[in-house]
Order: sequence, then structure tokens, then C-alpha cells
Amino acid sequence: MDNIKFRQGNKNNGHYYYWGNIDGGWVDPKKTDNYISPDKSDRFINMKDDNDVEIYEGDRVEVEFPYIWGDLFVRKGEVKYSDKMAKFYIDLEEDVEYFGRLDFEGIEIPINTIKIIE
Repeated sequence: MDNIKFRQGNKNNGHYYYWGNIDGGWVDPKKTDNYISPDKSDRFINMKDDNDVEIYEGDRVEVEFPYIWGDLFVRKGEVKYSDKMAKFYIDLEEDVEYFGRLDFEGIEIPINTIKIIE
């Protein structure tokens, strides 16, 4: 897995410091900085959105997915990681009944499009 990357947010200006396996070499995280929290890093989920932007844990995204009879749902949510399922998922802001189910844990739903909104 050569896309082991993380980002740390700058509290002052909102920019990110990227660390991990970058351009074929290892870059260490920032340990001490007045603006970057050394304890908070977002993981790259090895996916890009429809605009070719890398998606990280903590990003807010808008997703479009198919529903019964060809209808489409568009919902917003946050990218999170589940230790229990050992994978990333999107925590939707609104409940959606998907094929008669409101509980999505363990269910994979095909996504047509995904876009970072924040």
C-alpha cells in the first residue's frame, strides 16, 4: 500500500500539512507547531472524488446513490472510519430508507458520484 498518507490541519489558516508516503519517500508528521495539532491527523481513504480531489477522513461529502426503480438519492455526510467494520464509511446527515432498511451498518451501498463539499 503506497498511498499511506495523512494530513494535519493548520488551526490558523485552514491549510493542511501532508505526511506519510509522499512522492515515493516518507515524510514525518509535525510534532510541535503553534498552529498544527500533532495529535489530530486525517487518513487518506485511497479514493478521489469526481473532481479528482483526494478524500480524507473527516471530509464532508455529497453522495449520489441509486434507489429502487432507478430513482437517485443525494445526501451529505462525513467520512469516518469504523474500527468494528475495519473500513471507511459515510455518516449520512439524514436517514434514508434503503430497500426497506434504515440501519446501514455492514451494508455496502453503491455510490454513483461523490464530491467533497467542505
